[in-house]
Amino acid sequence: MSDQLAKLVVVIGANTKQFEDSMQKMQQRMKIAGAAMTAIGAAGLKLVDSARKINAQLGSTAITIGATTKEMRGMVLEISNVTFGIESVTKTFDILARAGVKSQEELKASATAFDALADATGSSAEIVAEQLLPAFKNLGVQIPQNADDLDAFTWLVKNTTVNLSDFSQAMLYVAAYGEGLNLTIDQMVSIMAALEAKGITGAAVTRVFRTAINQAASGAMTLNEALGLTQDEIDAFSGDLQDATGLTQEHADAMNEQYGIMDKLKFLWSKLSFVLGSVLTPLEPLFAVMTAMGPVMMFMST
Repeated sequence: MSDQLAKLVVVIGANTKQFEDSMQKMQQRMKIAGAAMTAIGAAGLKLVDSARKINAQLGSTAITIGATTKEMRGMVLEISNVTFGIESVTKTFDILARAGVKSQEELKASATAFDALADATGSSAEIVAEQLLPAFKNLGVQIPQNADDLDAFTWLVKNTTVNLSDFSQAMLYVAAYGEGLNLTIDQMVSIMAALEAKGITGAAVTRVFRTAINQAASGAMTLNEALGLTQDEIDAFSGDLQDATGLTQEHADAMNEQYGIMDKLKFLWSKLSFVLGSVLTPLEPLFAVMTAMGPVMMFMST
């Protein structure tokens, strides 16, 4: 009888140990599964959230130009690069669309042109577009379609201490009060350069232009006289502007040498994240469930 009882104890002990081992394995699997669900769910939600915001902006721009969100997304992926990130492209498209660019090809060409100027001058495409578009519209000039159309601005920034913000502020007064002055982009750039040669730049340019435009508009004197410039002083820069063809792309290429493998990998990851986030958007509720259930499973594993 005692032998049978001993055998029973041994069997029960073995079964208990086997049960405990099985429970431990199951707990470990639940812990791993819970951690995996949490990580996948959180990553999925982040991808979807980022893509959703960009796609929403693209959807709005698409309505403006008469396209679809899918077409806009394809355009973004087509022209974005390590210096022209997806968010920057999206913002630039929006600014150009609101400025009246409706053709998809023109939208891509103009955005790429402003990106080249941004690379050359150390800015971003959406900023330089916002600064310069009023000047083009006011002077009746077509919105740039290639980098060469922006060479005058690159020359101005690279050869004087005038920045594009100064130029933009001066153009506000031309737009408001200088309708009959018949100025061209090159003339405005030459005037800004001539003023800078006299030490007038920054906020001082705005004040000088405000006074000069009012005087010229009233007919009291010519714009040159109001600015205190001679035509020869302005013409001295005309030849430099004529020789500036290709300057924007040259400076952009030189500045882009700073981007290495790590920068390119970061861009490729952002591009992949945008594509994945757009594709996975319908699965957002599932990612939410996974994010919520993961910690529960990890808790149950204890």
